[in-house]
Amino acid sequence: MKKIIVAVVMCLTLVSACTQTNTKKNTKTETTTVTYDWLTLGKKSGEMRVTYLEEGKLTTAFEFNDRGRGPKLSETIQLDDSGQVVSFKVTGNSYMGSDVDESFTLSDGVAQWQSTDEQGQASVNSPVAYVNSQGSTESLAVMVRYVMQQPNNTLDLLPSGKATVEELLSTTVSHEGQQKTVKLMALSGLGFTPSYLWLDEANQIFAVAYGWMGMTPTGWGEVLSELQKLQDQAEKSYQTNQTRKLTEKLPASVLINNVNVVDVKAGKLLNDSSVYIESGVIKAIGVETKDLTATTVIDGHGKTLMPGLWDMHVHVGLSDGLLHLASGVTSVRDMANTHEDLINTIAAFDQGEVMGPHVYKAGFIDQKSPYSAPTGQLAETLEQALEFVDWYAERGYPQIKIYSSITPAWVKPIAERIHQNSRSTGQKQILQA
Repeated sequence: MKKIIVAVVMCLTLVSACTQTNTKKNTKTETTTVTYDWLTLGKKSGEMRVTYLEEGKLTTAFEFNDRGRGPKLSETIQLDDSGQVVSFKVTGNSYMGSDVDESFTLSDGVAQWQSTDEQGQASVNSPVAYVNSQGSTESLAVMVRYVMQQPNNTLDLLPSGKATVEELLSTTVSHEGQQKTVKLMALSGLGFTPSYLWLDEANQIFAVAYGWMGMTPTGWGEVLSELQKLQDQAEKSYQTNQTRKLTEKLPASVLINNVNVVDVKAGKLLNDSSVYIESGVIKAIGVETKDLTATTVIDGHGKTLMPGLWDMHVHVGLSDGLLHLASGVTSVRDMANTHEDLINTIAAFDQGEVMGPHVYKAGFIDQKSPYSAPTGQLAETLEQALEFVDWYAERGYPQIKIYSSITPAWVKPIAERIHQNSRSTGQKQILQA
């Protein structure tokens, strides 16, 4: 799941067009509960309920079901008067079912944190935010609101790092006569690429969009696809700019001298060898380069050249391209994706708009059921599954993946149809309740 955001101090009385329930007067302030729908392929598969209590305290209940998997979290956050988190506690289970028990406190200049992953502490004498490993979307929103109060929208993080927040764009969405102006925020510093979150006019969460999954205020799910398209455009712009900054035009010819070369066929290392590259293609290695000259010569002393790696199971998106190349992965096999998104990603990589590997695409067929995967083609009959095989063949897919909900009796006829044009792969999921 790849990869969220927000902005301003937590309001004790929420001013938002989100669905509000269970409102009552507290001795100190009004208590407000806001509900959000978690959506899978446009259908509700979970929810998040955020309750704002007295004196900067809020609780969150968050869960969704993804084919029997999914988190179930109960979270409590306490803010000080500036909006900084001074106490955080989350329990429950993670997406894959493991126990979650994580806490953070900040008191008298000392921050302490503990989870099933790690524990630590640090002296604190300036504003900071703790990066939790299992918190809800709301906990991230709290962080971003605090980051946006800081100079240059930048804040030190615990256990380490810095976070920055940027507003990318705004748009107006409508639902049953209501209109909302929402803005797309990008949070950088928590991972290799920014996280994205949509905020409303009151700087509360309005939506998160993750392709076939996402979250909106209850009843607003119909606007998620529109927001996803705008977010995709913003992400492509970011990746395009990164490509411009981090790449340079390949010289007509390159000679790399004094470099170690991994010979995978012979199973040995060629020490202090040379490699000649012309128009992006390796033309000669070792003694074959002796009489060749190049427009660019690189001294490879102390370094090693090896063939590009393959990742045989990915669900690739634009943000993955740079990370693959940085890890030495130059070819990948995509094992399930939305056809249009995959074709657009491949085009961006192949045309050099965005850095990325060579992508070999596999079609995806599952049988429609409560445990169907939220992507690819979902067949209700064997005949329809066979039609999907032909559909992928017409679009140049060299392989098709048969997924776990397929009736066993369908497998042989589906595989036979696939093998007329390509090859098949199967995947069976075993989940423990």
